[in-house]
Amino acid sequence: MKMRMLVAGLVIMAVSGAAMAAEVEVLRAFDGNRGPGHKPGQDLSGAVGLKHVAELTDGGWMVHEKETGKVLQQMTLREFWNHVGAGKEAEKGTGFDPQKDCNDPKLIYDPLTDRWIAMVAGTGPTTKTYLAVSATGDPTGAWKGVTLPVPPRDPGVKVGFDRNGLYVLAHNGGNDLHNSGNCYVIPKSDTVAANGPSLANLQIFENIEYPMAVGVDLDANKSADGAEVLMNFDCYSGPTCDHLFMYKITWDGKGGGGKAKISEKQTIQLSKTYLSPNAQSHLVDCVQPSPGIKLRADGGRRTENLFAYKGSVFAANTAKVTKEGRTGILWYEIRISDGKVMQEQYVDDANLDYLYPALVVDGKGNIGIGCTGTSETENPSVYVMLKGLADVAMGPAVCALKGTTYYRYPGVRAVNWANYSSACLDPGDAGIMWVLQGYSASEMDKQWCSGWAAFKAK
Repeated sequence: MKMRMLVAGLVIMAVSGAAMAAEVEVLRAFDGNRGPGHKPGQDLSGAVGLKHVAELTDGGWMVHEKETGKVLQQMTLREFWNHVGAGKEAEKGTGFDPQKDCNDPKLIYDPLTDRWIAMVAGTGPTTKTYLAVSATGDPTGAWKGVTLPVPPRDPGVKVGFDRNGLYVLAHNGGNDLHNSGNCYVIPKSDTVAANGPSLANLQIFENIEYPMAVGVDLDANKSADGAEVLMNFDCYSGPTCDHLFMYKITWDGKGGGGKAKISEKQTIQLSKTYLSPNAQSHLVDCVQPSPGIKLRADGGRRTENLFAYKGSVFAANTAKVTKEGRTGILWYEIRISDGKVMQEQYVDDANLDYLYPALVVDGKGNIGIGCTGTSETENPSVYVMLKGLADVAMGPAVCALKGTTYYRYPGVRAVNWANYSSACLDPGDAGIMWVLQGYSASEMDKQWCSGWAAFKAK
């Protein structure tokens, strides 16, 4: 596996208004997995633990040593799930066997329990949705799993957690997206049970908005009545959007066997109207150097990453404000208690398209965003940007891992790029932020590449 490391300590000065803003320090960056998978887009999902960096994509399972980027374990997506044991069956080496074209893999790391959590689903009429939890904090070791009672279709799963529970959002098979989502809620003690995740106290909140991003909340002291948040940019109502939807889930305080409840849907008005294009509109077909084809970013209109910090949730979406402008990033901070918009900013560049943003907040309140950056003269590359706690606006994008060539996918006008991306906080250092993004570093047709970058506020 080819690996390209950046020199530690690369510092880029960002300027916000007339004052000097926070500096971005890229600590390290290295290659992730490579395609092709069974889809043009990578379906990227990854997480960072105390000693490991891992990703679960359509291209397979890969674990890196965090400090060096060295690959410690690699296998196909199906091989990974074949090694996941189901309760006592794990002792016999019997694992799960998802469909060949299993879809939307998801991976997160929960520092509150030192466990890795993975999900995958199929795409056809006999599909099953699997949930797996690592036995320890080492993702290369044993895993145990369970089949979630999700309707047999392409469910488009999202997953998040807080101190109280694990939350999974999936499509329920309905035709009206305003009530075609189900949220599966598992108490945290059941999620990390000794014999693997247990569904004994599973609750299902049915017929909510779809899709909804599911919050990641690292607050170890969160109370049972502290809300877990589901939220999404209303990306399917039309070609434009000026609002968000939000639900809040709270618990009754009885611990592992307690009950959860979900609020009514809340509509949150944004200050501006943004373009929310779909795959047919081609309004966010981004460019790369010739003869590379267009890169579709329409999937990025969905809210993919939702990060909770000190009473607010933060998220980012692909968006545009004019048809003629570059594709950019809408990011926002929403106060959980009442849904008030605390911050709302649009970030773009006259010379660069930004695709599939993912957002994270460090322990001091600095906001980091990772994305793919591409243009007529720049190959798809991994970019990061930062807004310091005292800054007025997001600083300029910094290239953390430079693409070496254009992405090749012959025979089509435009290809969907990445589908998803990931951002997370380093559990060993709350000042370090990590992102997993798609970029281009292969001259083989249809071989997409993923790249990791760690950065912080200097």
